[in-house]
Amino acid sequence: MKTISQNRQRYSISGDRMEWKISSSPSVTPLVYRFGTPLTDIKPVLEADGIVVRIGNQYLVSPKTLADVMNSQNPHYDWVANGTIRNRNIGKTIPIINLDLSGLKAVGEGRIRSNSVAGVSGVTYTYNDTETVDGIPKGLLKQINWTLTDSKSKGLDTFSIIDLYSMVSKEEYSIRALNVQTLQTDGRLDKVKFKQFMVSVADRLKVLRKDFNTIKDIFFDGKGVSELKSLTVSKLATTTDSDEDGFSRVRKSTELIDIQPIPLTDG
Repeated sequence: MKTISQNRQRYSISGDRMEWKISSSPSVTPLVYRFGTPLTDIKPVLEADGIVVRIGNQYLVSPKTLADVMNSQNPHYDWVANGTIRNRNIGKTIPIINLDLSGLKAVGEGRIRSNSVAGVSGVTYTYNDTETVDGIPKGLLKQINWTLTDSKSKGLDTFSIIDLYSMVSKEEYSIRALNVQTLQTDGRLDKVKFKQFMVSVADRLKVLRKDFNTIKDIFFDGKGVSELKSLTVSKLATTTDSDEDGFSRVRKSTELIDIQPIPLTDG
């Protein structure tokens, strides 16, 4: 509790906490001051003591700071001014930080185009986190507490990205060889089998081209981001990216082994 440390006996406060006075002696007229207008909509949700964070008309403080101001009966330790002496405020010693969320919203809205051409289908921004603590978005509160204290609880960043891996993990991307049995037992070209082979190649190329075009639509035009399957990721942001990002990678390559000559046929 922040009590008055010097000449406490000279201070008195009205029972309704409307006025306070300083009296040096019974023979001297005391100085009388009115307490400042108290803050409204105070949220005791901060971890940092001795500071106030203002968001719109809401004031965030720590439970301890709120108790100190309400119970100490000390007009010097307050977030509002409790009168002036020689043009100097009495009180107003607890700093108030004004946090303007409109800037955060502008940044988030400005990322829509950039996110879409990066394959990002959605981002959970701290300022509009649906889960709240006393009306304050939980993600935003964690960020504020992490900034003001030594808290290790910075909170995770959550976003959704196009799940290209599941989109391309199809039979068409397997290393299974195509059926190339196009010859009859007498060595002649079997046109029926050859047609089946060409159809299977065309079908596989059709799927590959469709997927390639989809990828180009995403990363060049930002199209299809909301329609395709997404993967949601929650991770702690750091100043350097880690190689251990939790994603598995499969790399495949194709190599031509041999070409068998097809004998000339009369059919």
